[in-house]
Amino acid sequence: MGDQKRGFHTSPSPIHHQSITNPSQTIIMATIFTRDEYDAAREKQDIAIRREFGVVHGHLDEMRDETAARFGKIDERFDKIDERFDKIDDRFDKMRDEFDELKVDVKRSQAVAYNARIRNPVQPIRPIPPYRPGHGLVPPKYFPKDANTLVNLANHHNDAALVYLARFYEISGYEAWGNDCEMDSTGDETDSADDKSDSRTLKVAIYLSKMP
Repeated sequence: MGDQKRGFHTSPSPIHHQSITNPSQTIIMATIFTRDEYDAAREKQDIAIRREFGVVHGHLDEMRDETAARFGKIDERFDKIDERFDKIDDRFDKMRDEFDELKVDVKRSQAVAYNARIRNPVQPIRPIPPYRPGHGLVPPKYFPKDANTLVNLANHHNDAALVYLARFYEISGYEAWGNDCEMDSTGDETDSADDKSDSRTLKVAIYLSKMP
């Protein structure tokens, strides 16, 4: 009895029983890994992370391909729009040419009407400007200032003026009678040596005299 009172009691102590049954201590003891267990757990974690990154990269690749396809379709649409604008530009160019030709017709009609009203041979006459594609209305650099000057083109010394006007107004057949000649001292133009022939004629003078 005395020994039992002095601490030799053989029953389990409450402290030892508590250390075994404490949940927190049990968790701490359960989380202790060996080196092999740690390496295996780390390997599984790395595999899971790589798998997740692979899935993310796959989604990114799909999104990139879809975006590229969409941009490709957008580029095709822009190409079609550019083609339409090119066609519209061609139409506007054609309309501009037609409008310029219409202006030429108006100018021509105005010149014809003006010249038809002239009764005095010394009154100024108006040249008829032709239409040159890409240049619009192009008046001649030399043109008779009045009816008298126009009639005087038939004179022998004014052949160069006839050649110039024939070439300017694209009157066919002038090569058959034109000669290499130069404007006289009162002329404004000098022709080259391209206009050569064996004979002289007043054919262009007749053409020009019929012009308003």
